[in-house]
Amino acid sequence: MPSASALAALGYHFYHRGYFEAAHDYWSDALERGVDRTVVAEIQDGLGRMAAQRGRPGDAVGHFQQALAALPSDASAATRAAIDMRSAMALARLGDRDQALRQAYQVVQTHKPSEPINSALRINLAALQIDNGLYRLAVDTLTDALEHLGTEQIPRYGYALQTNLGICLLETNRISDARASFLQALTLPTESTIHAINGLARIAIVDHRVDEMAVWGARAFAQMWDTLMSFEPEELARLAEVLGHMALSFDDGRLAVRLFDRAQALYGRVGLWAEWSALNAVLTAAEQLPDQQAKTGMADELRRFAVLLESMLAQELVDSRAPALADVRHWMADRLAESLGWTQDERQHLAYVCRLADLGLSAVGISDIHEAAGQADHPLYERHPELSVRLLDRLELPEAVVAGILDHHERWDGSGFPGGKSGAAIARAARIFATADMYARQTMAGQRHRDVLHHMQGQAQGGLDPDCVAALLEEFTVEV
Repeated sequence: MPSASALAALGYHFYHRGYFEAAHDYWSDALERGVDRTVVAEIQDGLGRMAAQRGRPGDAVGHFQQALAALPSDASAATRAAIDMRSAMALARLGDRDQALRQAYQVVQTHKPSEPINSALRINLAALQIDNGLYRLAVDTLTDALEHLGTEQIPRYGYALQTNLGICLLETNRISDARASFLQALTLPTESTIHAINGLARIAIVDHRVDEMAVWGARAFAQMWDTLMSFEPEELARLAEVLGHMALSFDDGRLAVRLFDRAQALYGRVGLWAEWSALNAVLTAAEQLPDQQAKTGMADELRRFAVLLESMLAQELVDSRAPALADVRHWMADRLAESLGWTQDERQHLAYVCRLADLGLSAVGISDIHEAAGQADHPLYERHPELSVRLLDRLELPEAVVAGILDHHERWDGSGFPGGKSGAAIARAARIFATADMYARQTMAGQRHRDVLHHMQGQAQGGLDPDCVAALLEEFTVEV
C-alpha cells in the first residue's frame, strides 16, 4: 500500500488530468492514513474545487472551510485568500449571494492593489457583483484589476477580465466601450471566444444593426455547434437569445419563440432571473408575428439547433442529474478516443452520442437516468435507443452518430439490445460509450474508483470491448 504522501500525490496527478473520481479515491485514503496540515488543506481545497465543478456547492463550501481550518499558521496570506474566495463563489452558487459578496469584499480588502493575487481576487469579486446586478460597481472593480494586471497574468486572466468588463459596460449602456472590450478580448489567449462573440452580437441587437448581428451570430453559432458540449448553460442561453433575434430578423416568429423559450429555460437553470424576465417582452412580440417559416439555409440550421437544445433539456427534465452524468461520461469517452487515435471529427461525433443517447428515456416514462440500467424489465426500456434516434431525426446527424446512439446498449458478447449485435459489428462510438458509461454511472453512484476498475476489468470480452477496457485501465496506470 502506498504511503499517505504517495496517495496524496496520486490524487494531485489525477485531479490535474480531470479524473476527479480517481483523485477523490486517493485523497480519501490519504486523509485516512494521516498527512500533515499543509497537505490536508491542499486536499480539502482540491475536494472543494471538484465538488463545485460537479455542481455540489454545499459540499464545496464544507471542504473549503475544512481547508481553511487546516492551514498552518505560517501559510501564506495569498493561499488563505484564494481558498476564502473560492468559498465565497461556492456560497453564491448555493444561493447565499449576500454572504458571498460580503466575504469576497473582505478577502479583497486584505491585499494591496499592487499584490499579484489582487487582480485575480478582484475578477472573482466582479463576477459576484455581476451575479447581483451590480454592474457599475463591477466596472470599477474590473478597472482596478486591469490596472494592476501583470504581463505574466494576461494569458490566464486577460480574456475573462475583458469579457466581464464588456458585459458590465453593455449593461450600463456604455455601448462603444463595451464593443472595445469585447474586441480586445478576441485578441487575447483563450480556448474559446464564444463569450466575446456573443457580447458583440448582443451589441448589434441593441444598435439594431441586423447585418452585423447576423455576422456575429453566425460566428457564435458555428463555434457553439462545432463544440457544443463544452459550454456552460449561461453561454448557451445567451447564444439561444442571440439566435432568437436572428430568427426575428427573418420574421420567423415560431422559430424565435422556440429559441427564446430555450434561452429562458437555461437562464432559469443558472438563476439569471433578470435575463429570464427581460425575454418576456421579446417573446410577446415574437408571438404576434404571422405563423410563417423562413426558407433560408441559416433558418434551417437554427431549427436544427433548437431541436438539439430541446433534446438536451428534455433529458434534464426527466432527471436533474443527467447533465452531470453526461459530463463524466463524455470526459472519459473523449480521453479513451484520444488514446485510441481517433480524429477530432470522430471525437465530436462521440460527444453527440454521449450527450444524446439516453434521450429516448424521456419518451418511455423512466424518471431516473442513473437507475435506468437496472430497469430492463420496464416494458419500453429496450426501445429507448431506437426512440432516441427517431426523436433526433430532424437533426440530420452523421451516420456515425446515429449508429452509436442506436447501438449504445449492444454488448460485446451479444447479450445487449436492440439488435443483439456482438464484437466489431457494434458501432465504434457505442463501444467506447459503453465503457465510459459504466465507469461514470458506478463512480457517480458512490462506488470507489478502484473497485469500479476491478469490476470493469472482469467485463473485458464480456459486455465491454476489451480494447476499450484496456485503454481505460491504461489511463489509470501510474508508477507509485
